Amino acid sequence: MSFSGINYWAVLAATVLGYLLGAFWYSRKMFLKAWNNALGDQAPIKHSILAYIFAFIFQLISAYGLAVLLGQSPALLTALWIGFWVGLFFVTTALGINYVFSNRSLRLLFIDGGYHIVKFVLYGFIIAIWRK
Repeated sequence: MSFSGINYWAVLAATVLGYLLGAFWYSRKMFLKAWNNALGDQAPIKHSILAYIFAFIFQLISAYGLAVLLGQSPALLTALWIGFWVGLFFVTTALGINYVFSNRSLRLLFIDGGYHIVKFVLYGFIIAIWRK
């Protein structure tokens, strides 16, 4: 694990594309209705601009973190697999722990966890193919 050799343009691109993936994932064309149904009474009516700003910042931190884990010039297949495993083993399981104690549904976990798995695979793809 090294903090040197990080391709910051790739991290920024991964951040933006991960953010856009989230906009699509939680859109009417994908999982918005199922997500709102799974949330039930907790479904948000409208998000503030601050929510979107923080979401972008957290995307940036997570993309940077994966870039650090992958190191300089990772092989594409390795980056895809590591992205998948990070999304599954770390993010989805952490969400699962929180969801169990907050009485959230397994369906919600699959929607949210699925997004993060796909997002980290996307991060891995971008970081691996974008050479300095």
